[in-house]
Amino acid sequence: MSARHAILGLLMNQPMHGYDIDTEFERGLRSICHVNISQIYAYLKSMEETGWIASELVLQKSNPPKKVFSLTESGREELMRWLGQPVLEDRQVRDELLTKVYFCWSLTPHQLPRLLEEQLTIYHIRLNEWRHIRDHSEPFITRALADAGVRHLEADYGWLSFMKDAVHEGALRFDSYLAEAGD
Repeated sequence: MSARHAILGLLMNQPMHGYDIDTEFERGLRSICHVNISQIYAYLKSMEETGWIASELVLQKSNPPKKVFSLTESGREELMRWLGQPVLEDRQVRDELLTKVYFCWSLTPHQLPRLLEEQLTIYHIRLNEWRHIRDHSEPFITRALADAGVRHLEADYGWLSFMKDAVHEGALRFDSYLAEAGD
């Protein structure tokens, strides 16, 4: 997901300063679009240079001035263009866990069972957290996005379980294990 487009979406409703944007990400958006406060400020700078947003210094009584960002017409057009296009690629498979599994398998295979077991434990906890959010949230969109998180984690959990079994059974080649499993 484009963090820049998420920021444009937040600015569609009202002008905000960087801390406000970070707070909005913290309210739930960060769970589906990973961005930290320093990245937000870097994106804001590049988006202002691109012309998608404009900034204004707002004076405050007891604090230093703050830079408030608003959406420009160019930014609104870019957001509408992005929203109107379907996603053509599958979810990105690039992630830290898959990279660790790859290198564990090839460099330190004796560590792979422990990694898989610990990751399963973490995912079990996260699944329960996502299920709680899904089952106890309003409005509909929050529940729907939490449900997507649950389904994604369930798929990852299933794959980790599959890998744990494959490693435990001594499958030296993933292809042969897939053939035995019927996948």
